[in-house]
Amino acid sequence: MRILLFAGAGTSIELGVPGMRGMARRFLLHCRRSRTRDKLVQKLVDLNGEDLEALVESLDSLSRADDIVKGLGGHADYLPEAAVARDEVEWFIRNEASHARDQEATLMWGATISAGRSHNLTLATTNYDCAIEIATKDLDLEIRDGFEQLSEGKFKKWKSVPTNEDNGVRLLKLHGSIDWYSPKNADELVKLRNLAILHKNHNLTLSSDETGEIDLYSAIILPSREKRLNSFPYLELYQAFSNEADQCDIAIFIGSSLRDKHILLAAKKTISRDIPTFIVSYDGKTTVKGAIPIRQHASTFLISTLPNALAEKNPSKTIEILFKKANLPPISVIGILDVVNILSNPEENDLFSRRNAIERIVDTGAALGADLISQLLKDEDSSIARYALALVYDSPYSAILLGEAQVSNHISDQLYREDLRLLEIMLEEREALG
Repeated sequence: MRILLFAGAGTSIELGVPGMRGMARRFLLHCRRSRTRDKLVQKLVDLNGEDLEALVESLDSLSRADDIVKGLGGHADYLPEAAVARDEVEWFIRNEASHARDQEATLMWGATISAGRSHNLTLATTNYDCAIEIATKDLDLEIRDGFEQLSEGKFKKWKSVPTNEDNGVRLLKLHGSIDWYSPKNADELVKLRNLAILHKNHNLTLSSDETGEIDLYSAIILPSREKRLNSFPYLELYQAFSNEADQCDIAIFIGSSLRDKHILLAAKKTISRDIPTFIVSYDGKTTVKGAIPIRQHASTFLISTLPNALAEKNPSKTIEILFKKANLPPISVIGILDVVNILSNPEENDLFSRRNAIERIVDTGAALGADLISQLLKDEDSSIARYALALVYDSPYSAILLGEAQVSNHISDQLYREDLRLLEIMLEEREALG
């Protein structure tokens, strides 16, 4: 099954990367603290609201106006300040995007990417952070991102837009990435092996036997700078994204308000083809006619709902699971990343916190991955194993997990046996109902 999954800024907020409004607020605070043209930035925020895209667009316009005024022999004190603030916001965005926390990134994306390998999954994003790449590296999962797969040097060279093969996951970073750099005015692109966020507008010099010394500059496209989308390799990336919207069997948009006209067009394309098009958001609201809203937090959807849907080999079953989530109001729309993090690190959390985390997972109705549930069933503490029995029922791997629970080291514990028997009865009744 061909799946198009678009991830917006909302998927990285739980990882420590602010969204567009949060980024605007934090940039204003940064300017005040560093005394970097804070009065000008405050005026623009007052004018446009907490909108990072509008702020960047205004700074770009003022910087261009400075060149025009100078060309006419005039002068305006605030125009040179705009160029300084523009350079500062470029650095600030890259720096904020570098704060995605590694372990949480793996928890957020690992299950979806792992499950997506058995399908034909195109994962497209306008996020600059490396959360997806962190997860694939940590779990040793292959993902096609357009760069050389084998490289032992300081950087990988861009090869071509990743193809859409029968099975596997390809990544389209439509606005680039904080580890993407390119020589000035050259159709070349490299991905750094070790991330470097240089202060402000400083360039990076790399040396290699093959290329000698080359000066590199950040290759990301900031909000509002759509003209650069026509440059290498972004035009090809967007074309691949558009083509997938024309050919996919199911489309999912998560963590995005669909303000970007290219993303909105892709959603409208899939809807016009009568393809199931789901829009996942914490409030379940969408203005896109024909789209199917799912009211879930990004982490709940990516850690639980989508991986469990993709575990189904029958495409119709996958779509059926997503439709059910769309039609049933959730018990809770709070994300599950923090509680999954607690359960994944037993040595760092006490028994009360871990038991409470399991109860919170049950309350959300989310189904955790089989490996984590299995780990909890084998926990040294019988109360953790007993609480974990409540997670078995909603898992698509309930039969396998039940078998593990039945041979648990805690079988001699009376409370454990009683809860296990209750689980067995519930599963038997469900099977009898078909």
